[in-house]
Amino acid sequence: MSRNIWITCGGIALLLAALVTGCGYLKNKGTPRDNIKPRVFITNVPPSSDSEILSIDTVFADPVLRTGILSIDTTYDYNTVVDTIIYLANPRIYWFGTDEDGRVDAFEYAVVPTDSLRPHPVGLSVVRDNTGLVNPQRFVMTPAAADSLDWIELLPGQVDVVNSAAVFLFADIDTSVAIDQFLFVRAIDNLGLRSEIEYARYSRQNHPPETYIRLDTIEIIQPNFSSPKEVRSRKYYSLPQSTATYPGITIGWSGTDSTDFPDEQPAFEFNWVLFGPYPDQNSALPDSAKIVRTNDNLATPRLEWTEQERNTFFNLRSGWYVFWVRARDDAFVADPQPAIARFQVVEPAFDKEFLLMDATNWTNGNRLNAGSYFFREARGDSLAPDTLRALYESLFSGHGYPFSKATDAWYRQMPDSSDAYRALPDRDILARYKALVVYDEDMQVPLDLDNNIREFSSVLGEYMNVGGRVVLIGRNLFASSVTGWVPTGGPQEATLTGADFGYIYFGVTRMFFPSHLAYAQAGHTDTADFLNVIPLDPRFPVVATDTFLTLKLSQLPISGLKDRDGDGFENWLWIPDVNWIGIDRTRGAIGFYQFNSVYPNTSPSQGRIVGARYEFFDPLLGRNTFRSAIITFPLSVLKRGDGNLRVMARTVLDYILE
Repeated sequence: MSRNIWITCGGIALLLAALVTGCGYLKNKGTPRDNIKPRVFITNVPPSSDSEILSIDTVFADPVLRTGILSIDTTYDYNTVVDTIIYLANPRIYWFGTDEDGRVDAFEYAVVPTDSLRPHPVGLSVVRDNTGLVNPQRFVMTPAAADSLDWIELLPGQVDVVNSAAVFLFADIDTSVAIDQFLFVRAIDNLGLRSEIEYARYSRQNHPPETYIRLDTIEIIQPNFSSPKEVRSRKYYSLPQSTATYPGITIGWSGTDSTDFPDEQPAFEFNWVLFGPYPDQNSALPDSAKIVRTNDNLATPRLEWTEQERNTFFNLRSGWYVFWVRARDDAFVADPQPAIARFQVVEPAFDKEFLLMDATNWTNGNRLNAGSYFFREARGDSLAPDTLRALYESLFSGHGYPFSKATDAWYRQMPDSSDAYRALPDRDILARYKALVVYDEDMQVPLDLDNNIREFSSVLGEYMNVGGRVVLIGRNLFASSVTGWVPTGGPQEATLTGADFGYIYFGVTRMFFPSHLAYAQAGHTDTADFLNVIPLDPRFPVVATDTFLTLKLSQLPISGLKDRDGDGFENWLWIPDVNWIGIDRTRGAIGFYQFNSVYPNTSPSQGRIVGARYEFFDPLLGRNTFRSAIITFPLSVLKRGDGNLRVMARTVLDYILE
């Protein structure tokens, strides 16, 4: 090996040894280069990722205010922007940054109205250049002024905000005023160094928003303080907490600004206050001493704003309440006329035993509506409102549960009127009773199709949602129609689903409408098909049909039957249309009566459920809440002398009130 090679290898070995042993090291003895500030530019279009700035040569008609661009040398694919448009909404402003010795990691911006430049601690003469004109260039070159701005930092990773933002511009509540203001932007590089500040001038004019309230499904009326309008009043039940059937009192609200935003509406912020309780509607006025809740959960209104558009209230005391809400738009201008809703709250007391309710549909004031037929030319021994009322009052009173005919009974039939009906009892009345006993003895008209009253299911449902209990007695209580019913036809069936009142609150899945008149054509003209009911629960007694009473009440004209009592009408000898039901036992529905026919081998009703009870288990509370019972045959045609009918009524009350 040559001498030169040995010398080279030896030198390398010595160098490696020095590095390994630490006796020698590499050292950069040059002067570090100072970090160069990034640059920022305000643009009028989104910058593309492959844009490269070559040069900028902008000439302004007014170089101080930077307005009126005379010429721009556009040697890149986007232009510097100076906005002289009067905006009606906050615009999206684009900018970009460059950094020749690193990268731009973030931006920050601030907006300052022209007149607000004066309060910053740089002195009026400096800001206005002793001319009375605002000089933003002098302003931003003053460190104290720049540091005093309320900078909004836009960090990497925020969606669509690094190179742009929907910039908040100030606006006046006066719709004729356009506020002049400056946008200041600067870039921040990867070492935290900030660029010089760029700025542009903008103007914003504004129209305040309008606020609306949604109080459940009740119609909303925009209030006007010069001519007060409000949401129509209604009552709500109140519980301390949410349950499986009680969702609370939910109030929603919204804002609109169709002048500034003729198409899609922007996001609004809201400030709301709930006042109450008040003893009556007339005294229900916003009062800072009566604040119950605010959107910031403080005891003073109008402190904070929220994007929340609905709130659910629990545990409200009985009384009247005022809900007050106003929207503000993207310029922080608030609706000068907040929306107001007044409503009443009822806490269920359940301090009385039961309310007896007559839901029977009478025709011409005194004739029982039996579907396609009527009990004609009513006689003294026929069913009439007073006689039916007396029957139920006697059956359900005197069992140890306090009952007053004057206060604990409601009758839909108005006295001395042919077709006038009372409104249903309101929530504050129902909320006093542990249970409602509702009977409906007409044949074919369901509860919610009765004349002038179409709210039975909703009113009873609300009552049961908060723990009320209901007994329903009658026929065709849930079906909306029995179209096609004929006196000699087969059974009609109505199927109830999970959305139906009968399914939810009584566990009923089906209801049938058999036509017992069909047996007339088979020669069965002397005895009713309905013989009695057989108890499936040993606490309930056997209750039989009063055949003689049925005969006296029988006045429906049936072709081929004889006029047995000489009154000019053909007679029939059986009870019309006793319904039977299917129940959902998997949900806890239990039958306590089944139909027993005089023709058990041929009757489609034989063995069918005609009495059932149901308890709803609330998984949120861990216990049963409402309780219900249903009897699908009329009590007016049952035997009364043996006392079993009264025992049945007492047993129903014992179950529903226990």
